[in-house]
Amino acid sequence: MSGLADEDVTVIVAAGRSDTHTLAVPKNARVESFIPFDRVLPKVDVLITNGGYDAVNHAFSLGVPIVVAGKAKIRTS
Repeated sequence: MSGLADEDVTVIVAAGRSDTHTLAVPKNARVESFIPFDRVLPKVDVLITNGGYDAVNHAFSLGVPIVVAGKAKIRTS
């Protein structure tokens, strides 16, 4: 969120947790513990996601561009 704080965009965040009041939220952002993808995705220009199954599939089905920035542990042995 902080990386987009000075941009002329509205950032909607699905935090996936209930303690959203503890997050530092810029003026151009809205944070919720849950976002109904079926109602929000038809209205967005791009989805930035950790690569979760539901979000990616909803975005694909609507033709919404996706940026995936997931976190994974990679085993090298």
